[in-house]
Amino acid sequence: MEKIKVLAIVGSDMPPSSNLKLINYIKNEYKDLVEISILDYYDLAPYFMAITDKNIMEENLPRLNHINQAIEENDKIIIACPEYDRSPPARILNLLEWFSFKDNKIKSKPCLLLSASKGRHGGNRGLAILRQALESPYLGANVYPESIHIGKAFNIFTDDGSLADITYLSQLDKIINEFLELKT
Repeated sequence: MEKIKVLAIVGSDMPPSSNLKLINYIKNEYKDLVEISILDYYDLAPYFMAITDKNIMEENLPRLNHINQAIEENDKIIIACPEYDRSPPARILNLLEWFSFKDNKIKSKPCLLLSASKGRHGGNRGLAILRQALESPYLGANVYPESIHIGKAFNIFTDDGSLADITYLSQLDKIINEFLELKT
């Protein structure tokens, strides 16, 4: 059986990240089913770039083309990001704004949203905003209806990178398997 190619976008603004740990857990746990490529902090578009400034546009085009190519080469996308002040990180929202402006490759692409956040709500409010942006007519991603948000994420991973909480293990397994079964 051919592996499903998945692009994982980690929206955390600083390494090390619980969301990167979550993606690495998925990458290791489902390695027989998926081939996961990761875009993280260093790969994403910089903050607050005015998309109408020609110099900034030309300066960042290679990075955006790299991200668009990665999206195009993969069957599905997983976006894992924390919640900062009840919202997704500005870096991820900025990236989505760029997609809506230039060469949108995320349209109709199956996306799964995950969050590992230090707050007790686990980033669910940030995921709601991210879902709304991704499902907008400007982006048109095919966002999977379920998501997982892990609260108090700093304590949820063991030293070897495993998930320590059995509840999250079963939820994640269910959602990942259903998401991977979706036809692209």
